[in-house]
Amino acid sequence: MKPFWKVKSFTVLKVVSFAKNFLQQWRDANHSLPKITANSNRPENDEWKPPTMGSFKLNIDAAIFENQRKAGLSLVIRNNLGSFIAARVVSVQGIVDPLLAETLGVREALSWIKAKFPEVQTIEMDALLVYSALQNVEEDNTYFGLLISEYRLLARELSNLKFSWVRRSTNQVAHTLAKATSSSHVNVEWSYFSPLFISNVLLADLMNR
Repeated sequence: MKPFWKVKSFTVLKVVSFAKNFLQQWRDANHSLPKITANSNRPENDEWKPPTMGSFKLNIDAAIFENQRKAGLSLVIRNNLGSFIAARVVSVQGIVDPLLAETLGVREALSWIKAKFPEVQTIEMDALLVYSALQNVEEDNTYFGLLISEYRLLARELSNLKFSWVRRSTNQVAHTLAKATSSSHVNVEWSYFSPLFISNVLLADLMNR
């Protein structure tokens, strides 16, 4: 099986069709995830932390809209000053499972970094189970487990990239952006000028630094 980032026809919809079929199999079979809990991994505070000097951080989140039978994926990139660099939203029809949506968000983040933003050194999320799966080094031969393994492989190919987990309250910019995709059925990207509906949340993160 070729890595997904080397297969041009490996679209989000194809990932969805495969992952839907194997998601429950992965959940049932994967009992070896690290025992990570919200309490044991609670950050010292709920403030968003900027990346190291000269690098970018990418925050991701996903929102489920059951009435519309779709998920909205959000990606937000900021620099070490906390300044907005870029954002992207992806609308995926047919997805109403939060775990699957969050996992597809990681795929979108990796693809976006590889294509445009090599400065990103951290992908930050509040999805604890997805983060745990990405940190798990034990073999998982379900298709879903293999998909996660592909993500880890690509992350290793990207210079100094790491995954980070934070509480939802620390991930408000990405969360707000994901919620806003309820009214959109297309993918949208912003560069250097943020959408107005997340400007207050971006400012709050800057003020709390």
